[in-house]
Amino acid sequence: MENVIWCGLTKKNIFMDLQKLTQSAIQQLAGEKIYQRGVEYFIDGKVREFDLIASRKKIEAVVEGSYNNDYCVDIDYGKGVFLCDCPFDKGICKHIVAVMLKYFKLYDTKPEQKEKVAKKVDKPKKTVPLSKHLDNLEREELVEIIIGEAKRSKEFNAILQLRFQDANQTVEALKQEITALFPKTRSEMGRFDERRALKKVETLFKPIEQLPYDSQLELYWFATDSCLWLLNELRYTNRYLEEYITDTIDIVVSYLIDCTTPDLRQKVISGMMFYIGNVYQPSLEDDLLLAVIMVVQSVSEIESVIHVLQKLPQNTYYTEQLQTFEKKLKNK
Repeated sequence: MENVIWCGLTKKNIFMDLQKLTQSAIQQLAGEKIYQRGVEYFIDGKVREFDLIASRKKIEAVVEGSYNNDYCVDIDYGKGVFLCDCPFDKGICKHIVAVMLKYFKLYDTKPEQKEKVAKKVDKPKKTVPLSKHLDNLEREELVEIIIGEAKRSKEFNAILQLRFQDANQTVEALKQEITALFPKTRSEMGRFDERRALKKVETLFKPIEQLPYDSQLELYWFATDSCLWLLNELRYTNRYLEEYITDTIDIVVSYLIDCTTPDLRQKVISGMMFYIGNVYQPSLEDDLLLAVIMVVQSVSEIESVIHVLQKLPQNTYYTEQLQTFEKKLKNK
């Protein structure tokens, strides 16, 4: 049986032979864009904690993410399981890439040498699965526990509410909350706290895995578009917003790759193309174009991208991108 590697909250499975777990294998699994982001995180020293626990064949690490978030990475190299609690759930994320690069740097030696330098800890005691406890409870007891926990935890209450509400109404309500977090005019900028607004968006998004796949994609793009609009329309520069946009573009790409709803795909791709040639930050323009290159699939999608690029003032950069998409169209 193949070893399973997964990443993110929904534990999307990816298969590989652990004997081939090399730096190039991680690069291939992550994809060039995610891998390069992981390289940047590693070089910038964002792997803040790192423990190799040989007795349990595990790596436990903490990686600094955007706007001061910390993400926990747990790697069971005995079973081939990779976990990160960041929102990215479509494969190896940049945080796992950064941790693996540190692993290769510190312990890329023979297995017996790794055992000597690794931190030793006792195996954890086995615990009774929660399902076993719940099986012994009466319905009334279960209801009482759920209601009690919902009262204590706003996040758990939000998850329950999303599970039982109409998805379309929920998406529109969350859009309104996101819209209210961002200024509409330059005069409102003085009261705008970027970090607080982005933290609030992150909190709003924690329970959205209860929503349909397309609804999640729509919300992530809406938040990304809101930030891009702010930077573009108000000619505003802010590193927290820029980092958030870069991160959410990665998430949007992962959703788009698997999205089969043509209207939604076209809406998001057209939205990204809108900012090509307009966005105030060249690095974000690069991110958007790379994202479009990764996700366009149909002839109509490629043609729409070519149409936008043809209307832009031609320079070396845009000409190269135009040639890239024309080649993709020719190969269809």
